[in-house]
Amino acid sequence: MKHIKTTILITTLISILTIINPGGLSAQDMDSYKALNHLEQGNKLFKEGKYKKSANEYKIAWEKARLLDALYNLTQLYNFKINNNKLALDYYNEYIAADPYYTDIYKLEQLRDKAKADIENEKNGSLKPKIKMWMPK
Repeated sequence: MKHIKTTILITTLISILTIINPGGLSAQDMDSYKALNHLEQGNKLFKEGKYKKSANEYKIAWEKARLLDALYNLTQLYNFKINNNKLALDYYNEYIAADPYYTDIYKLEQLRDKAKADIENEKNGSLKPKIKMWMPK
């Protein structure tokens, strides 16, 4: 919910800046606008079952404007849909570092620790299939 409010806030600010400064947006504002488009495209691709393409869109959104929704979606996508525990772990660590006050940080830390355990279980050949359903923010 917090991240949805952030996305709405960024969109609103860009709209206000466009009205105030009709000559154009700054490069940073344009990056935020483009990042939001990549986030939306990632969500669309996710719904179509195109998980790797969706991940690429989320990566671009994260790199362009540090949208936490995009990073969160990467953690969950790699954990539950693409089943790449190493990348899921990397993105969990990055998310926790980027937003240590996230309201469900304990839950993310648990998922991160589970991804770490899954990496060990993969090495031992005792990994169990994941069945949790997840939808992007």
